Amino acid sequence: MTYLRKHCRNDTEKMQMVALKFGMFRELARSSEEFAMKNVKKLKGKPLVSTNGEIKKTLESVYDELCVAGKTYSQENYVSSAERCYSQARLVALQLSLLKESGSKEVINLEPKAVSKFVEEQPFIEALVVADAYKDKVHIDWVNTLYKKIVINGDFRYFQEFKMAFSVSSALFQDLASRFQHDKDKTVEATNNMRKLLAVHLKNLPLKHKLATELGLSDILQSMSSYDSGYLSDLAKL
Repeated sequence: MTYLRKHCRNDTEKMQMVALKFGMFRELARSSEEFAMKNVKKLKGKPLVSTNGEIKKTLESVYDELCVAGKTYSQENYVSSAERCYSQARLVALQLSLLKESGSKEVINLEPKAVSKFVEEQPFIEALVVADAYKDKVHIDWVNTLYKKIVINGDFRYFQEFKMAFSVSSALFQDLASRFQHDKDKTVEATNNMRKLLAVHLKNLPLKHKLATELGLSDILQSMSSYDSGYLSDLAKL
């Protein structure tokens, strides 16, 4: 397979035939993946601009190779390897979509700090693609990101998109409330956003009552007063 990659690099059909004949689909997939990632690394340090046709051509080639690798891994039921290739393919596709004449946002070949910064600052869909592609190298603190996006900046659309991708647990609301409680620089706007987060998005009534009490959000407690007084009394004991 290494020989074919070197001498028949663009003859995908021939490599597929060899793989089929000798049962070498895993080797074909690994070869395509390694070839793609080597080309990605070659772009490190180069300005990623739409006016550079060679850059775009390389990225498109890498995308195709990663898709081939993912599909080939899948044929042999190497699910995790296939998903790794597909996540990298999505990253390259995102990079292609971000290419501009100048000042393109870069998402390939990022260092860990740059990954965290990108996730914290960019739209959720882009952040999700980047977080997924680098998940084996970088731990993403989604609580910190959500606190900045939702509580500080009031971007509830970001939260709606987040909920479509992840299961939102009670622990998440507790972590955000704790972050808010210990934030010495919180503003009135942040308080209003925290109030909205609990009032609108937290459906767990006992937890809503508990957090509203801890954070001193009396208006939420008052809005819950329409519930049976005995039930609220039980909540207060939790």
